[in-house]
Amino acid sequence: MNRFKEDFKDTWQITRADTAGINILLGSDNFTFRGIDAEEKISRCAPVVKRKSEAVGASDIHDLLNCPFLWWQKRQAKLYERDSDITSPAEWGNMIHAYWESVWKEYRMNMKALGRIFVDIAQKEWQRLIDSEKLEEENDYSQYRKLLRDSRLKRHLEGVRFRVERLRDIQACIIDSLHESGYVHKKILLEDEAHLKSDIDGITFLGQCDRIEIMKSPDGEDIAFIADYKEGSSKNSEKAMTIENYSWNAEHIKKFEHGLQLSVYAALFERMMNCTLSGVYILGLEDGKIAGSFSENSAGIFEPYKAKDFSAKKFKGGISERSLEGEYAMTCAAGILNAGKFEPEYNNADCRYCRIKSICRKGEIRGDNLLMEDEENSQEED
Repeated sequence: MNRFKEDFKDTWQITRADTAGINILLGSDNFTFRGIDAEEKISRCAPVVKRKSEAVGASDIHDLLNCPFLWWQKRQAKLYERDSDITSPAEWGNMIHAYWESVWKEYRMNMKALGRIFVDIAQKEWQRLIDSEKLEEENDYSQYRKLLRDSRLKRHLEGVRFRVERLRDIQACIIDSLHESGYVHKKILLEDEAHLKSDIDGITFLGQCDRIEIMKSPDGEDIAFIADYKEGSSKNSEKAMTIENYSWNAEHIKKFEHGLQLSVYAALFERMMNCTLSGVYILGLEDGKIAGSFSENSAGIFEPYKAKDFSAKKFKGGISERSLEGEYAMTCAAGILNAGKFEPEYNNADCRYCRIKSICRKGEIRGDNLLMEDEENSQEED
C-alpha cells in the first residue's frame, strides 16, 4: 500500500466514509473483525480522487454507474485481475473488430454494390487474416499472430470463423434490403472516423462507434444508422438496468430500459449531427443476431435479423426515449466524476460475478449467497 500510495499521491487520497461495513484495511491492532455486534456505521476505505477524469467513453458508462468503485479499480487504479486463460475475450474482440474495419473499408469503395459483393470482400479478407499467420513482416494483423499460430487455439479459431461468416451473411442481407427499400449510401464512417463527443457538467463524453452509415432515405431525408460489434450475444448488451436504489440516482428513476452504450451514442449523435438517427444496434458474434432500436420506417428492414425473444418495444422506435436515457446516464456519471468519490454500489445484481471481490470485500461486509441457483431450487423442493 505504501508503494501504491506513493505512485498515486498526486491523483488520489484515502479518506474515511461512514457507511455500513467493515474496514477493508487492517487496523493498528491487526484484527480485521473487531466484534460480531459491530455498530451500525463503521468507517470503510473509499478512494477520493482530486483530479477529474478528462474523458469517459460510452462503453464505460455502464460500469461507472453500476459500481463506481469497480470502474475506479479498472480504469484509474489499474488493479483489475489478470485473465488466467491463454487469451482473453478482449483479444479476440479486437481482432474481429480489425477484420470488420478492413472489410467495410473495401466495401465503401463501391457503396452501391450488392450484398454478394460484400460476401466476396469478407471471404477474401478472412483468408488474408489467416494467411498472416505465416508471414513474418508487419501487416494489419501482426499483433494477433499469437491467436493464429497457437495450436491450442485452432478449435476456437474455427468457431470464430463460423460466427464471422454467419454475421457476414446477415450484414449482406441488410445491405440488399436497404437498397431494395430505396435507401442509398452517402457515407460510411468507420471506427477511426466515427467519433462522437460532447461536454456535460465539465466532463467530456466520447463515443467511438464501430460504424456510422449516412444514407438518403426513400423520401430524400438524410438519416443515419450506428452499428457496434460485440463478441457476446446481441441482446445481452441491451439488457435493462434497475437503478431505483442507486445512490447517484437523484431523480429516482426505476431503471434504464436499454443498453447504455447505444443510448449514449444516440444522445451524443443528436448533440453533434444535423441528420436524423434512424437506428442504433448491436451485432452479436455469439448469436449472429442484432438488437437495438429503430425508427418505425426502418424497423421492418432489420426485423428478420433481431435476436430471439428480444423485446419488440425496444426494437421498434424508441430512439428519442433512449437518447433521453443516454443524457441522464451522462449527467449522473458526470456527478460521480465531479465528486471524485468512488463508493462500491451494493444494489446491483452483478456483484455475484465481480472479479475484484477480494479487494471490495462485499462478501465479508454483507455476506454472499454461495449456493448456485439450481442448488437453491433443489433445497426449496426438499
